[in-house]
Amino acid sequence: MLALLLSSETHQSALMKVLNETYVANDFSVNKLDCLVNNISADNFIFFNDDEIPLGGMGSTKTLHITTCCKGYTLSGVLIDNGSALNVLPLSTLNRLPVDSFHMKTGQNIVRAFDGTERRVIGRIEIPLLIGPNMYEVDFLVMDIKPSYNCLLGRP
Repeated sequence: MLALLLSSETHQSALMKVLNETYVANDFSVNKLDCLVNNISADNFIFFNDDEIPLGGMGSTKTLHITTCCKGYTLSGVLIDNGSALNVLPLSTLNRLPVDSFHMKTGQNIVRAFDGTERRVIGRIEIPLLIGPNMYEVDFLVMDIKPSYNCLLGRP
């Protein structure tokens, strides 16, 4: 109990330090401030316990795959890559999911892959994914590619 209390005070102290040292311009609306606070308190992050991190720790170069659920369909081979700025869903994976692709918004964007090749984005779709105990609405770019993963979760 003492460790939890100490941890809580430490977190509170760190948060108060950030708040006290943060400059907010007079023209910064209360609405924007509210959105900022909501982003801080949002639970849209995936966390891993130490025993879930591959050998070598956070500096490991091994890929990290998880298994998720989409409306009762188990989706394995979900690649976690926080170095990617995109969430990518291959068209072949979308076609297997129990979602209505009618909700996909068309797009004509071009994405440059890590190897420098360019790929066309077919569209954008929000897919509900159950990751651990939490449900996330993930905004994916749908592409007609043949990767070694079922989908890529990058930085939101």
